[in-house]
Amino acid sequence: MVAEGGISTLNVLDDAQLGRTATESIWKSGVDNAVYTERDSPEFVAAALTRFAELMAEHAGGFLGDMMAGAEMGAQQLNVEPYHGVLEVLQNADDVGAGTLRVSVVDTTSGQALLLAHDGAPITLREALAMTVAFVSTKRDDALQKGKFGIGLKTLHRLGQRVEVHCGNYHFVVSRGQVELAAPVDSVPGVYDAASDTVFMVTLSEPLDRADLNEWMARLGCRVLLFLDSVRELVFWDADQQRITSRHGIRVVSQARAPGLSSDDGEELEVVEIAERFVRKPC
Repeated sequence: MVAEGGISTLNVLDDAQLGRTATESIWKSGVDNAVYTERDSPEFVAAALTRFAELMAEHAGGFLGDMMAGAEMGAQQLNVEPYHGVLEVLQNADDVGAGTLRVSVVDTTSGQALLLAHDGAPITLREALAMTVAFVSTKRDDALQKGKFGIGLKTLHRLGQRVEVHCGNYHFVVSRGQVELAAPVDSVPGVYDAASDTVFMVTLSEPLDRADLNEWMARLGCRVLLFLDSVRELVFWDADQQRITSRHGIRVVSQARAPGLSSDDGEELEVVEIAERFVRKPC
């Protein structure tokens, strides 16, 4: 069967079924051990996330629901600074090979929203589902991964309970431990390119002072980038002025393995030479 536009109805149904099956496999076997086929299609993503929401609702009243609710409360009550969620997203961006994290605060019909956009690798189903539950991570066994403790979105919830994630065919909301589908969002000039980027949109519970956030990023400066593998720029975009008001970055001139030097687990260390640290602000 072929639907309007030449798309096979059978393929659409197959993708939806694969999405449901994939989520069930992750639910039963865990994010590390699940075996499934992932498809890059809206039908796969919608079916997978919908099935996950159904499973969460089915178990909300039992012991498993109590565990998830307790983890959610514990993660949100961590004693971290208000903007710590930005650091968590920065680390996760680095884990997926991003080069730049762009930060902005914009006005929407629902109030202010904090935007965090990066140009790293696209989201997979494992990562999407892990984002929704506190202390669940796809990176626990990788010693080189920074954001591996599953609290990134939960620290963002200190700024606002509604966090939208947009990347490729993935468009969903995480709110109070629940997940639901969201409408795609258009590109935001200077911040987010819908064709290639990942963006986290936090609907803020209280108005946020753009200057305060910019100053906090300035205090971080370039030093936070020295410990990352791929992110080289941290940018603040002023949505009111429609321009970059600060850009902190480093330039790497050489990067090579160091013979004879190894970490505690025997892995050869990498030596990175930093040519320059720079901060650019408008005159």
